[in-house]
Amino acid sequence: MTDDPTLDVWFDALAGRGTVGGAAANEARALREALRARPAIDELGLQRELATSDADRGAQLLGKARGDPILGPILARGRGRLNIARRAWGGLLAAGLAGISIALVWTLRPATEVPVYREAPDQVHRMVAADPRALRDEIARALRAAGIEVVIYERFGREGLDAELPRPVTGPVRSILVLYRIPEPADGVLRIEIESGSSP
Repeated sequence: MTDDPTLDVWFDALAGRGTVGGAAANEARALREALRARPAIDELGLQRELATSDADRGAQLLGKARGDPILGPILARGRGRLNIARRAWGGLLAAGLAGISIALVWTLRPATEVPVYREAPDQVHRMVAADPRALRDEIARALRAAGIEVVIYERFGREGLDAELPRPVTGPVRSILVLYRIPEPADGVLRIEIESGSSP
């Protein structure tokens, strides 16, 4: 309600509530009847019509531009570049996803245990002698005399021998090792390679 009684009468008449006559009420009733006689506006239909007309207008303008001798070739080249750009971005995206998946597989792979060597495998004791073959044969004869099986060989110009020593090393075998200054192998496998040269 307002402070003006005439305005209250006018609003009541416009709303369709029964009111006493008067100029304000008659004017509001006339306005109400005029509004009711007018066809209703379909807002959704109007929006659809506007959207359709905009799309049609855009298509018409684009068609005219493609037919233009100056704009047509530019639009055709632009469309080709757009396709190339799309393919390039698609390739980059695929490469990025592949890289991420490889990184995830590498990061999430199960940890494998690394073998731990307590002794260095295949330790070879190297020696130098004026006559490598004679020294090799001499050590081999001494080890065989102590009951050790010896395999002799030649590799890359060096004379060599392999022998499996008893564990613990016996006195006679230890004497041979000390005589020729050969360290006792930790794993019980004696490997010696002798190359030619002047002995220190």
